[in-house]
Amino acid sequence: MLLTVATIGLAQLLGFGALILPRAWGASPSVRTLPVPFEASIEIGGTIFDGSDLMALVLVPVMLVVLVLCLNRAALGWRCGRRPTGPLVRSRWVFR
Repeated sequence: MLLTVATIGLAQLLGFGALILPRAWGASPSVRTLPVPFEASIEIGGTIFDGSDLMALVLVPVMLVVLVLCLNRAALGWRCGRRPTGPLVRSRWVFR
């Protein structure tokens, strides 16, 4: 747990440095984006959604379904989904 929190903290510090350090030399931080494979846009209520927004709208639910299917069929998913057993389960702090 400590290593996970330290890694997240280090990533935050490095990201902060990537945004702030270019200003020390009078430059602005560069933002790199990937090209969208198609050009499309939809306007809903004054907000314009471009191709990358629409692609995320389609791909996120698809990848969620793929993840659920993989975990339901893999041994790891079965182990993670089992009801916990052991002395801590009988404790009053475990909600059932």
